[in-house]
Amino acid sequence: MTEGEIIDPDVIRCEPLQWPVTSRVGPGLQGAVINDTEIFGHDCMSGVVRYRGVTLPELHDRSFEEVAFLVIRGSWPDDDPSAWKEFREEILRGRQLPGELDDLVGAIPISVSPDRVLGVVLSAADELEGEPSSEGLGYWLGRMGALVESLMSRGHDAGPQEPFSGMAESVLRRMGRGHGARPPGKEDVELLERCWNLNLDQDLDPATFTGIVVASCGTGPSGYLSAYVSALSGQYLSGSGERLMRLFQSFPGTEASREWVHRQVESEGRVPGFGHPLQVASDPRLALLRESLREIVVRQGRHDLYQIILAYEEAGNELLQPSGIFPNRLLYLAGIYTLLGALPRHCVALESIPRSVGLLARVEEMSSHSRIVRPRLDSSGRGSLS
Repeated sequence: MTEGEIIDPDVIRCEPLQWPVTSRVGPGLQGAVINDTEIFGHDCMSGVVRYRGVTLPELHDRSFEEVAFLVIRGSWPDDDPSAWKEFREEILRGRQLPGELDDLVGAIPISVSPDRVLGVVLSAADELEGEPSSEGLGYWLGRMGALVESLMSRGHDAGPQEPFSGMAESVLRRMGRGHGARPPGKEDVELLERCWNLNLDQDLDPATFTGIVVASCGTGPSGYLSAYVSALSGQYLSGSGERLMRLFQSFPGTEASREWVHRQVESEGRVPGFGHPLQVASDPRLALLRESLREIVVRQGRHDLYQIILAYEEAGNELLQPSGIFPNRLLYLAGIYTLLGALPRHCVALESIPRSVGLLARVEEMSSHSRIVRPRLDSSGRGSLS
């Protein structure tokens, strides 16, 4: 065809299109390295877990904010006092929740689950107050904590925020006021901080990967944190923790716990608290969380709940371990959150604070050399087209 030539549509002939038609877009992700990270490492052979090269025993007796600083900034507060001061000031600014956001939380019906409210309010944050692009990552950690505190206050007068206390203490205090739970003691605060410190990063699990992909599109922290919370609330992630809390409270005893697991396995249903693509029995976080659960059980005398959880775990191990399916962290966290006074609907919100640390750190790490690639797409149809 020469330039300017006019095509007569009557002479165009279309051959029948044979289905299926396959189109391939981009390289597949299986086996692809999308980033080299210094944030998290889990040696499946030895079972050693590290944040920034620091092993779990070295986190003992450290506050949640201090370990968050290590993960996000890459050093301990003692090693960089000026950066630690700046980080704490960022958190404090983030925890000063603007009235517009607090009002939005209060305006959403109490029947809407906290994780849904959290996602909505996060996504609206930049519209209501303007995206504070000059703020550091500590600000967004503080903002996540402030929103969760506000969520715990829905439907009751929780009193003024106390931004100078640690986030774990403040969340526990507001959560308890909401439904008459006992005031948190020093041991409760330390226990929640230890649990959070073990869950600051879960490698590239679906929620973290979702947040990273959204961030790679150029959205700010409010956008990718909102996407992350939406994925986190799914039944395959922290949403299963909420289900576990309900189950444990519904079982009248150990036999009911065992029978439920057997019925689920026999019907090929999911057993919450078991299974993880990267989870192996040697993960030291499981043993530490089990120990933490035992600690609060002894302190509160709740051996009934502990025996129910043990019976659930034993039945799951008996039926699922032969297939390479092991307990995951939510099995023990569900019991710990329950004994700390949380309601099942609080589970995802409680998880969102520590797990946002790993996401914020990973987005920062990947921002200069992201290698996110598109997955392979196979597209096919039926019938014929001519």
